[in-house]
Amino acid sequence: MFVESPRLMVCAEAFNPDEDDEDKEPLVTRPKTDEQRQRLQEACRDILLFKNLEPEEMSQVLDAMFEKFCTIGEHIIDQDDDGDNFYVIERGTFDIFMRVDGTEKMVGCYDNKGSFGELALMYNTPRAATITATSPGALWCLDRLTFRRIIVKNNAKKRRLYEAFIETLPLLTSLELSERMKVVDVLSSKAYSDGQQIIAQGDLADCFYIVESGQVRITMKRSRTKKDPEEEEVDIATCSRGQHFGELALVTNKSRAASAYAVGSVKCLVMDVQAFERLLGPCMDIMKRNIANYEEQLVALFAPIINRFIRRASVCAEAFNPDEDDEDKEPLVTRPKTDEQRQRLQEACRDILLFKNLEPEEMSQVLDAMFEKFCTIGEHIIDQDDDGDNFYVIERGTFDIFMRVDGTEKMVGCYDNKGSFGELALMYNTPRAATITATSPGALWCLDRLTFRRIIVKNNAKKRRLYEAFIETLPLLTSLELSERMKVVDVLSSKAYSDGQQIIAQGDLADCFYIVESGQVRITMKRSRTKKDPEEEEVDIATCSRGQHFGELALVTNKSRAASAYAVGSVKCLVMDVQAFERLLGPCMDIMKRNIANYEEQLVALFGSGTDIEEQNA
Repeated sequence: MFVESPRLMVCAEAFNPDEDDEDKEPLVTRPKTDEQRQRLQEACRDILLFKNLEPEEMSQVLDAMFEKFCTIGEHIIDQDDDGDNFYVIERGTFDIFMRVDGTEKMVGCYDNKGSFGELALMYNTPRAATITATSPGALWCLDRLTFRRIIVKNNAKKRRLYEAFIETLPLLTSLELSERMKVVDVLSSKAYSDGQQIIAQGDLADCFYIVESGQVRITMKRSRTKKDPEEEEVDIATCSRGQHFGELALVTNKSRAASAYAVGSVKCLVMDVQAFERLLGPCMDIMKRNIANYEEQLVALFAPIINRFIRRASVCAEAFNPDEDDEDKEPLVTRPKTDEQRQRLQEACRDILLFKNLEPEEMSQVLDAMFEKFCTIGEHIIDQDDDGDNFYVIERGTFDIFMRVDGTEKMVGCYDNKGSFGELALMYNTPRAATITATSPGALWCLDRLTFRRIIVKNNAKKRRLYEAFIETLPLLTSLELSERMKVVDVLSSKAYSDGQQIIAQGDLADCFYIVESGQVRITMKRSRTKKDPEEEEVDIATCSRGQHFGELALVTNKSRAASAYAVGSVKCLVMDVQAFERLLGPCMDIMKRNIANYEEQLVALFGSGTDIEEQNA
């Protein structure tokens, strides 16, 4: 659920599961038909709050839940009301609204699945949002008493167990206590029987695993001999309680390099890829060292496989060097287009990331050089292991992505009427990493290898040098190692703003972090003129100049924007989206949290007490 409010910190009256006496009041049981119970079980199957319940607890929850049908426009819950039930969606669509600065804004929606209403029950706080049905629907409701007796108690028990276990893990010693607590919140426990496969070599990576109990056998396939291509599965490691596996594919963004099997009964704590990237930034150095050691150990066993699967992605000895290229050797190609074609091409290229930082003249050269290609169902656009000839931008059509793993071709993704592909083979002189096949009639715009490397690669190299030099001057990033700063460089994009243009708006959801590249940015905040006069005025609270940053407050605190930002004159900012921010800037969080504390101190003079500030943001 999308939630922001200082109220979430109000937990003085929160339910204490250790002080509850279950015999005071019996848990309710509401009879259901077999058909109702079957629908209820299906609706509850993927509800995160129910994942760690014991079978008896889950049965009590299902016994207590009751069905509610809703009509279009019906308010299921209203912001600031007391919480009475937790809701699981069986079917129907629902919009989420929050009042910000006196105005109700839609901040999200549910579409035929999900759950909501837990926070008010867990923390004795008023509802943080209004949720309204936008179609006829069916909900399953769990009353406050049962929710707190079973769900909160179970979560408290799980939390105590996980906290004690997490403290013993060497991997997480670099995390602060508050960071370890966040890890505890996202872990789920999963049981495996003897011989059960936990991860499979070649699969896409979606989770990270810590062994809670039992042992896990790690294996890898290799050819028996150079002359005998038949593969055998070789044991390469065993993981016991407190050890972890599955991070290699997540850190390197590759498919699984090994398989894992349970030895006897096994329990693992599991963290999904989104939480892994968001929370384990400070542990990346340890994991990279582990990966380096792991690859060294494999060399004796797997020289042929490592050469074939692991090292190919790093082959860049022949990569294009933009500093050694002489543009006059061969003129750039120009392919004539009608006005209608050029308009379609510009629209197709509008959101292509590789083109974002091109100068207008460079973008014009790219558009001049591109040519149109129509494709039919089943046509192979590129084939794995072929040399790269073109970069492709999709104008329309659907395309499937296939990779050969262990001699079997697996579908690993798809494109649906937008996107681009084919750049890696051109940039690094490597064979195509996948096969891409049209699954509908479509139209592509193609950019030849020469133009791509002359313009795109040159521009990226120029941008990289500029950003590298700039990033080195930023105090915020001094705690990052060189390799980490280079990753930051890779995800930054530059955006220009004209005088007076609003960059971020108070009350909006946060999606980006900003560093001022040139010019000045004015930070403002709304406040009531007086206690008796509720009309708001916008007050200047800070100015950011070259090298300073803004927008991190909402990302660090997971709240909506607490202030607005406006360009003063012509301004350029380096922009990082929220996913990259959470993945890459973990080591900088302490600095940003100190900055936030200073920022709040500065606001007290303008806005009165800390409580007054919270009321401004509520």
